[in-house]
Amino acid sequence: MTPAVEQYFTFRIGGDDYAVPLLRMREILAFRPLTRIPATPAYIRGVFSLVGEMIPVLDLSIKFGFGETAIHPRSCVVVTEIEVDDEPMVLGLLVDEIGEVIEMPREALEPPPPFGMRVRLDYLAGVGRLGGRVFLLLDLEHVISSLEIFGFNRLAAASAP
Repeated sequence: MTPAVEQYFTFRIGGDDYAVPLLRMREILAFRPLTRIPATPAYIRGVFSLVGEMIPVLDLSIKFGFGETAIHPRSCVVVTEIEVDDEPMVLGLLVDEIGEVIEMPREALEPPPPFGMRVRLDYLAGVGRLGGRVFLLLDLEHVISSLEIFGFNRLAAASAP
């Protein structure tokens, strides 16, 4: 049975409110220096080590075509987990600022409209409306493709000491 209310973690990118399912969250970290991996797309800002695991950090603002995220005291890395070819992968998402955990009733969720969105529709799982605010619900598996992940993993392995 599907729950009547779902929990989401919210954050801001380029002035818009985004959300991911809370169960995809691992942790939130203050922005830290990153190691750039040569020959990766600009939206992969770099990697950092988290308990011995190399975590790629995506600048969603670049991926969405808004330009590079300016780093400021509220910049954070939201560490999430996605499924790529039935295998879990941990990613960091660089965000302008974190929001809160919200509970959204299923009736507040709707498909993204076919026009008027600043983000590609295939990156969105839907739109949620709550308390007069609109949240763009990200479909993380579509934001970064398995081909991009494969290329990143290959380059990261080649540049590891």
